[in-house]
Amino acid sequence: MKLCSIPPCEVLKPDYLMQCRVHPILSWLEVQDANATFNAMTSVKCLGVNSDTHESISNFVGLVSGNADFFTARAFWSNIYKFWLHHYGQLAQAEFQRKILAVVGAFNEKYGGEGLEANCHMVPVKSFDSMKKKEAELGGVDYSTFAGRRVASHLLDIVRLSVTVNKARAAVLLLDEFFRPMNIFENRCELVCIRNDFHKSAATSSGYRSLVLNVYFDGGVRTVEGNGAVTSSCRVGFGNCEMHLALIGEVQVVLLDFLSMKKRMHLITRYLAGEFDHPAAQQEVAPAKAH
Repeated sequence: MKLCSIPPCEVLKPDYLMQCRVHPILSWLEVQDANATFNAMTSVKCLGVNSDTHESISNFVGLVSGNADFFTARAFWSNIYKFWLHHYGQLAQAEFQRKILAVVGAFNEKYGGEGLEANCHMVPVKSFDSMKKKEAELGGVDYSTFAGRRVASHLLDIVRLSVTVNKARAAVLLLDEFFRPMNIFENRCELVCIRNDFHKSAATSSGYRSLVLNVYFDGGVRTVEGNGAVTSSCRVGFGNCEMHLALIGEVQVVLLDFLSMKKRMHLITRYLAGEFDHPAAQQEVAPAKAH
C-alpha cells in the first residue's frame, strides 16, 4: 500500500478519543473539592518533587496568590485540570517513549538490511501554556461545568515523540506491521487513531506532511515515590502513593525530506503566522479635564 492511499483519518478506538476516558477518574474536579484537589496535585508532583507537606502547602499558597491563572476561584477551576494533566504526563512520558522506542527498534532490526531506517526523537510533555492556547482554539473553558473544566481532555498529544523514516515504504511498513498489531498485553500500547496528512485531501498551505498516530498507553498501577520517580512496585512507603498511569499519546512519523523542508521554512512559517509583528498599540487617550 502506498503512503498516499492510506485514508486521511481512521479511528480504531472511538471510545479513547479523550484523555478522561483512560486516566483515573477525577472526582475532585467534578465536585470541586479543594482538599481533594490539593492531594491530587501533590500526588503528581504539581507542588514540588519532595514529600514535605510544608513545602507543598507553601507552593500551593504561592500558586493561588501569585499566578494569574489560579488567582481567583474562577481562574483556578478553569485551569487546574491542565496543570494536573501536564504533571501527570510528566510521570508517564519516559515509559511511553520507551515503549515506542522498542517498537521502532524492532522495525530497524527487521528491515535495516533492506536500507530502511527509522529513528526516534524525544519531545517534551506538552506545556501548560500550549494546552491553554489549544483550549482557546477548541472553544475555551467553562469553570461552572464539569465538561467545561476538562476541555483539555480532547488534547491527545500530552505525551509524544516523533519518528523520522528515510523512505515512504518505511512509514507504511512501520504502521502496518508494527503499530497496528500493538496490544496492551505485549506492548502496553494500542493504536487509537491514524491521521494521514500524505493523503491528497489533506494538502496544507506549507506543503508539510506527516503521519500522526494516537496511541493508548497503559502503564498499570505504579508507585510514585516522594522524589517524583515512578516504579512498578506496588509497595507504598512514606511519601509514596499508588497511581494508575494511562494516557493517549502522539507519535508523528515524518519523512526526512519533509523534515528538512520544514526546517528550511521555519522562519518563513513564523513570519506568516505573525510572530514577528509588533502588537497593535492599545493605548487609550484620557479625556481632557475641564478647567
